[in-house]
Amino acid sequence: MTTPVSSTSSSGRSPAADQIYQQYLAYYNDINTKINAVDQLPQTSATLNARSQLIALQQKLYPIYISDYSNSSDVLASFVSDCASIETQVNQIYTSVTGQSSTTPPVTTPPVTTPPVTTPPVTTPPTSPIAVYTASQRSPDASQIYQQYLTYYADINTKIGAIDALPYNQRILASVQQDRTQLQALQQQLSPIYTSQYNSASATLASFISAAAPIEAQVTQTYNAAINTTVPVSPPVTPPPVTPPVTPPPVTPVTPVNPVTPAAPPSAMQIQNGTWYLDWTSFNYPIPQGVNAVDIFVGNMSMSPTGTPTIGGFGTLSQNPATLAAFIQGCKAQGITVNISIGGAGGSYDNTWDVLTNSNVQGFANALATFCTSNGISGVDFDCEEFTSPTTNPTQQALVGTLIKDFKTINPNFQTSLDTNAGFGPNFPWQGIVQNIMNAAIYTNPTTHQPTSGVDRVNIMAYFNSLSDEQGWVTGWATWLKSAYNLGPSQISVGMDPAAGTYSPTAFAAWAAQQGYSTFLWNFDPNQQAASNASATSILTAYKSVA
Repeated sequence: MTTPVSSTSSSGRSPAADQIYQQYLAYYNDINTKINAVDQLPQTSATLNARSQLIALQQKLYPIYISDYSNSSDVLASFVSDCASIETQVNQIYTSVTGQSSTTPPVTTPPVTTPPVTTPPVTTPPTSPIAVYTASQRSPDASQIYQQYLTYYADINTKIGAIDALPYNQRILASVQQDRTQLQALQQQLSPIYTSQYNSASATLASFISAAAPIEAQVTQTYNAAINTTVPVSPPVTPPPVTPPVTPPPVTPVTPVNPVTPAAPPSAMQIQNGTWYLDWTSFNYPIPQGVNAVDIFVGNMSMSPTGTPTIGGFGTLSQNPATLAAFIQGCKAQGITVNISIGGAGGSYDNTWDVLTNSNVQGFANALATFCTSNGISGVDFDCEEFTSPTTNPTQQALVGTLIKDFKTINPNFQTSLDTNAGFGPNFPWQGIVQNIMNAAIYTNPTTHQPTSGVDRVNIMAYFNSLSDEQGWVTGWATWLKSAYNLGPSQISVGMDPAAGTYSPTAFAAWAAQQGYSTFLWNFDPNQQAASNASATSILTAYKSVA
C-alpha cells in the first residue's frame, strides 16, 4: 500500500478539486481498512489473492483521481461515478473472502481547503555491503577485491539516491520505479560474485572486475534510462584500472584513557529482543508481536530554511502526529520500548550525518531530545553507515559521537544504540569507525560523576555471511566492547535478517541467548504483518528455549 498523493497542478483544476481529493482519500483509506481485515484472516490462496486484487484496485484510483482533479469540467459526482466500478469490485472481493457485508464510503462535501502536497515515500535502500572473511583459500587480492566491491556497491547507492531526488512527476513513473528496482537487483547480484572471487585462491582484482563488468554495464544503462539521459555517470562504463587501491592500515583498538563505567544501571540494560519497524507505505500500524523493543525506521536530520535543526523522516507514520502517538502508546501498553532510528544506508538518510558541524551539534542534540520527549519516545538508534574507513573524514565521525554525548548529557535516561556492520578485526574498517564515534561519545555521568559510554547498546548487523563467520565476529565485538567501553553481553544486540537466507535465525537466536546477548530483527513490515510477527516470534521462542 502507498500513501495517496494530492495533485500539484495549479491550473485547469476542477472547481470541486478539494472535494475530489477528500473523496479519493476516503476510498483509499477504506481499501486499506479492508486489506487490514483480510490480513487478520488465516493465510490461504483465497485471502492472498483477495489482498492482491484489493491493492491492484486501490492503485487504479490514482489515475482517475488525477484526471478528474485536473479537469476544469469535472465535479465530485463525476469522480464518484468514475470510481463506481472499482468500488463495486472492492466490496464484492471483500465480502467473498470475509463473509461480511461491505459498502462504499459515503460521499461527503467537506469545506474547501487546499489539498496537502506530500512527498511520495521512498523505499528503503539496501544496507551496506559486508565483507566475507575466510581464514584460508582467500584471493591474494582479497583486500583489493573488497575495496572494489565497496566502490561498485556505493556507486549504485548513489544512483538510487539520484533517482529518489528526481522531480516528483518523473520519479513516480512506472518505468522509473522499475529502473530503481532493477538497480537494487543488480546491486544484490554483486554479492555472490564478490564472495566467490574473494574466497578463490586463483582470483585477482582483474578477474573480479571482469566478472562484475556485465552488471556494471547494466547499471549504467538502467540509470541513464531512469534519468532520461545518455550522459555516462561516474564511475565510467570502462573497467577501472587494476592498480590496487590504497587500503587503510589495520586498526589497533585503543582503550580510553579513563576507565569507563557501565553505560546505565543494570536494570536499564535488560535483554532486548527488538525489531526495526519499517513504516514507509502503510496506513496500518499494527503492534509487533514477539518483541520488547521497536526502533521506528528511518529518520533524518536537516537544517530548516530558518537555520533551525530539524528532525524528520519516518515515512508515512510521521505525517500524521495522531497516528504516531497512537502507535507509540499502543506499543507502551504492551510493554514495548519505542526508539527512533536516524540514518541508514544509501541516499539522503545515509548522508544525514554530513549536516553536523561543531556549531550546530548541540542544537541537533536538543532537537532529538525535544522530539523524544514530546512524542514519548525512549531514545535514539544511530545508524551510521555512511563511513567506510576510520581514516576517511574522522572529524565527521567524531561529531556523531559528540551528538550522542550531548544527547545523553541532556538526559542520561535516554536510550542510545549504535549500528555497525558485522565484520570485525584488522581486515575490516568497522571497528575503527565505531571507535572514533564511541570515544567521542564518552560523557560524565551526573550520578556517578565518572566517564561513561554514551552508547548504551551496539547493534551488530550480522546479515549476509555464514553462521560461523557471524558468530565469530559478534564474539570479537563483544570482547572488545567490554574491554574498551565496559559494555556487558546484554548491551550487544545480534542483528538478524531472515530474508538473507544465509543462516538459520532460530539457531542464531539460541546461540545469542547462550551468550547473554540481545537480538534485533530486520525488519517488521506493517504491510506483511503476519510474516513479520512469525519471524519475530520464532526468534523469541528460540531465544527463550535457551535463556
